[in-house]
Amino acid sequence: MQLIHDSDKNDTDSKSEEKSRIPTAQVPAAQARPLGEWDVAIPLISKLSQLPPSDVRRRLQEEIHQTGYNVREDAQKWAFEPYVWNNELANFYRNSHSFLFESFIFNHSNAKQDLRRRVASILKSLGRDPKRILVFGDGLGFDSAYFAMAGHQVDYFEVAESGNAFASEVFRLNGVTVRQIQDTTNIVAGTYDVVICLDVLEHAPHPPSLVEILSKALRADGHLIVHAPFWYVAPEVPTHLQGNKKWSGDWKNLYRPFQLYPVHASAMWMPIVFVKTQTPPRTSPFTKLRIACFGAVLKLARTWNGPMVLLARWTTRLNLPPLPDSFSQ
Repeated sequence: MQLIHDSDKNDTDSKSEEKSRIPTAQVPAAQARPLGEWDVAIPLISKLSQLPPSDVRRRLQEEIHQTGYNVREDAQKWAFEPYVWNNELANFYRNSHSFLFESFIFNHSNAKQDLRRRVASILKSLGRDPKRILVFGDGLGFDSAYFAMAGHQVDYFEVAESGNAFASEVFRLNGVTVRQIQDTTNIVAGTYDVVICLDVLEHAPHPPSLVEILSKALRADGHLIVHAPFWYVAPEVPTHLQGNKKWSGDWKNLYRPFQLYPVHASAMWMPIVFVKTQTPPRTSPFTKLRIACFGAVLKLARTWNGPMVLLARWTTRLNLPPLPDSFSQ
């Protein structure tokens, strides 16, 4: 896949030598630390959650066996109505530690790691030079670290205190410099070549308002890379909002009002790529057909999401080493 072409192959030798000195965007083979490193992750989660290591290990084990276990369990304790935005859910996001467990395990899944590598490949296709990137709603910071490892200049945005604290350690462990932002007022308009927003919009009480923020952050002709499974409303994801199903497969009403037009879509829009422009860009008939066909499937999943939910559960199978017994006491 190539969204834009690199410089002309007939450039002079001097230009080639100059380009060879410019850092080149990469697709890292390794995952970011401390994925798969229980001896590092368990004490860190214990410190942030103020739970003993044995409890952390137990909750991680439950999450491995049952996707979404920790969020479901804490949802019952916090007594918020699932799939609906309310004050209790907002308070849950601010104060619950359940996403430390859920997100850490989810980041080991084949689906998440494949998506991350796919995005890195898209970034590389946008040109050889590193990009100025905002990763919005990055939770524990693994995406931001990975894209920084790929050579890009990355800003990380997350509102949760526990997520920010964990991400700081992720950046330190991976030896990358990433700017951390916690307030949308600190996102400077027209700053970024690329904004990445993965698995966030389906949680938002009003997705168009968030898309407007993301669009404003982009420079002209910048790219927005999104994955938002609006259709995925199921017991394991009680924080996904039922009211957001209407946006599944509907780029024209959600993104086009903010001058965002699709230029590429992976299968089931995992992810879909938009360019910020005042006029619709020229895309090939194949690209248009691909966007439309996957969009039609996603629209169908608004009312019949059973097969898609089963597919999501299957693709979130895990790729991680066994938990050690040394934290069980």
